[in-house]
Amino acid sequence: MNNKIIKHNLTAMTKLFTLLVLIVAGLFVFSVPAAGAGNTRYVDKDSKGGTCSDSNSGTISQPWCTISKANQTLSAGDTVYIRGGTYSEAIVPQTSGTSDTNMITYINYTGESPIISGINGYPISFNNKQYIKVKGITLKGNSRFAEISGSNNIVLDGNNFSDANFNTGYVSIFLYGGSHHNKIINNFIGNNSIGDIIRTSNGADYNLFENNTVVNGGHSCINIRSRYNIIRNNVFDNPLEKATEIAYQVSGSWDVMGVAEFNVLENNIIRNAGPTYNYNGLQLTAPKNIIRFNEFYNNIGSGIGLGTTGSGLGPGGNSVDPYADNNHIYHNTIYKNGILVSQTQWQISYGMSLTEYNHDGTKVTNNKIVNNLFYKNNPNYNNPNYYSSSCKSDPNCLTTYPINFNVGNHVYQIDVDRNVQGTGNYFGSDQELLGPNFSQNSNQNYLDPLFVDEANKNFKLTSGSPYIDKGEFLTKTVGSGNGNIVTVNDAMYFTDGFGLVEGDTIKIGNDIVKITAINYNNNQLTINNNITWSNSEGVSFPYSGSAPDIGAHEYQSTLGDTTPPAAPTGAREI
Repeated sequence: MNNKIIKHNLTAMTKLFTLLVLIVAGLFVFSVPAAGAGNTRYVDKDSKGGTCSDSNSGTISQPWCTISKANQTLSAGDTVYIRGGTYSEAIVPQTSGTSDTNMITYINYTGESPIISGINGYPISFNNKQYIKVKGITLKGNSRFAEISGSNNIVLDGNNFSDANFNTGYVSIFLYGGSHHNKIINNFIGNNSIGDIIRTSNGADYNLFENNTVVNGGHSCINIRSRYNIIRNNVFDNPLEKATEIAYQVSGSWDVMGVAEFNVLENNIIRNAGPTYNYNGLQLTAPKNIIRFNEFYNNIGSGIGLGTTGSGLGPGGNSVDPYADNNHIYHNTIYKNGILVSQTQWQISYGMSLTEYNHDGTKVTNNKIVNNLFYKNNPNYNNPNYYSSSCKSDPNCLTTYPINFNVGNHVYQIDVDRNVQGTGNYFGSDQELLGPNFSQNSNQNYLDPLFVDEANKNFKLTSGSPYIDKGEFLTKTVGSGNGNIVTVNDAMYFTDGFGLVEGDTIKIGNDIVKITAINYNNNQLTINNNITWSNSEGVSFPYSGSAPDIGAHEYQSTLGDTTPPAAPTGAREI
């Protein structure tokens, strides 16, 4: 045979062999699951995809029958699809995930709605677990909703929780025991006639509650008794009692105690608290929290009630006075609160009230209340038939400072004859809560904000609104300099996101920057870019025009924007 032919054939065979090796190797590589992908399992009690048995392998054609089998079997990276049907079993995983990309996931099968019902206790329970997600499950007719104890990086996403019957317990979704970095997002949660729908306590810090609709709670929709939580972009609607609460609880049983500080309540719709005058949209009896860009409306009590709950012992046995102190409440729209009050109930229902609930002498002090839009709160305030002169001297009558309306940065309609609720509360434009030192102008109480659609609760401002460019800077720079660490008069207006979300985007002078860290003790902001600044430059959220606007919505801006969703079924509109 010709040597050239032999050589050519050998070369061709070598190339073919190499190609076969590469193909086989490639098949092997692509047949191995990626790290963290885990196994995919199916629970199918009604045998939709194949006859179920807990002795099966858990594939779609050989599914398991029970959630209990999934609880016992799943490991880090595994996903179980739960097919449609009604299950009387709780989700109680026995193991944990290991990271955000290696979670254990319980999820509804696409297009189907599995229901968990009839559980006497928590139908979802995590005790000392990490990195587990539950998504797309309906839970109704159980005694409670979900328990997160001593756990972290738990995600409840897109579930429907309803109709807790409370055979046992008081809280529907309960985070406690040092649980941290958990996410309660995109859920409908509602309809329990007793207790709090959501509560954090006992060291449950650094948790995120976002994009939930929470309705009809016997005590409150959400009750925060811990630190560094972010509650944003939710609807809280509660005609049964308070809508939201942030409370500093220093006595009582372990399940109610908690130090509520450094929480952020932002971009929420908070409405319809009732059914009586003493139930507020927000009841705040804790220090050092940020309340901003919310809409408070149609609450029978005050839109925001700042109060005191009495002295006690805090962390380390130190004596504390749990009351609303050094909170920063700004850029909220507060509309038609203190409604439906009777002649004997007028004294604590307003746009905002400052109240001593237990008559022990503690005061509401040192709060910063700036750039909020108050409009049409407590329509009976100016009616002399709704005053109670005896209340002013009666020790059994709640001592309250009402705040109903503002124009620009000023606060109007303060009942200066009542007892002063502490000093140092800053209301913008250098006014303090000092009784008769308040400037008042009754002729401007009802200055129309010119909302886009007041009837349908669209509280964005139209071009002619008198509240455009009427706000003030939240704080100012201290000294001049350049770099990415800026000292300001008061850093407590802002957050770096606590590792849960991105830090605030703010405007320093003419520079728009993002906060990456905050030292609250030194009032220092660390930002993402180097800039140059002068002494006393204004610091605020980004705005258009010559100054920030008043209220929750900056005109022609999406920053801090909240578009009200449709009211949930059965909600009270007035």
